[in-house]
Amino acid sequence: MDDSDKLDLLITAIARVERNLSIVLNTVVDVPPMEARSLPSASAAQYLGCHSKTLSKLRRAGRLKGYQDGDRGHWRYRVTDLDDYRRGLAPTDNTRTPRDREIDWGA
Repeated sequence: MDDSDKLDLLITAIARVERNLSIVLNTVVDVPPMEARSLPSASAAQYLGCHSKTLSKLRRAGRLKGYQDGDRGHWRYRVTDLDDYRRGLAPTDNTRTPRDREIDWGA
């Protein structure tokens, strides 16, 4: 097998990969960007580096926004809200005043 045969085999293999890749790319479901996603409690707690019970306490104290899943009632957290909490920003549309409340860590 000379160099031109090897080159032809390589070009054929590249064309096959391109075809397969275009098929895969055309069937991929659109995934929202990370900042638009919401995470379940366990993943949100891992994202913040805390326990899921701590996450629930933060939510109940009004220091973190959470949303209940309509079908099952599980709590979910938007990544943007988790990032705001990391930066020390209080929830904007929460009726509670988080700075005035203390978290009862003993409960």
